[in-house]
Amino acid sequence: PTPSPINKLTSAPTTEPIDSSSTLPLQTIGNGGSPSKFFPLGQCQGDCDNDGECQPGLICAQRANFDPVPGCTGHESDESTDFCWGRPHKNYLWSVGNNGFPAHSFPMNACDGDCDSDDDCIGALECFERGRRSRKPVPGCEGKGNSNEDYCYDPSINQ
Repeated sequence: PTPSPINKLTSAPTTEPIDSSSTLPLQTIGNGGSPSKFFPLGQCQGDCDNDGECQPGLICAQRANFDPVPGCTGHESDESTDFCWGRPHKNYLWSVGNNGFPAHSFPMNACDGDCDSDDDCIGALECFERGRRSRKPVPGCEGKGNSNEDYCYDPSINQ
């Protein structure tokens, strides 16, 4: 990785998980929607203030205390800039829908949320209900996910 962020655009993100073995350096290329030519921001680019400033399929990681950004390198040189990022792999907790919307996201796969019942999950998967304001680990999945969200999981995995 470079010793500091670079000012160069990366390739456009996809809605598919990224290969966690290939990471990109964090890049601070704009802030507050300016300069507009860099917005929406791509994978590992910042500074974003909300998900709407990121390209489709990416979310804005709100950071503090040198928090790492999944799929990106260089977090140790930047304390609190917020960066856009995508799902690093299919077993990483990820919000894909809620209450049946968008319809194409249902039924959901393992580690997808926000489910409300087992019917929201594909096949034999079940909805792992974490409780209000909980980030309880979901069996077979990585990441913290969003508090107040429940995720589909494979109940055959030891809890």
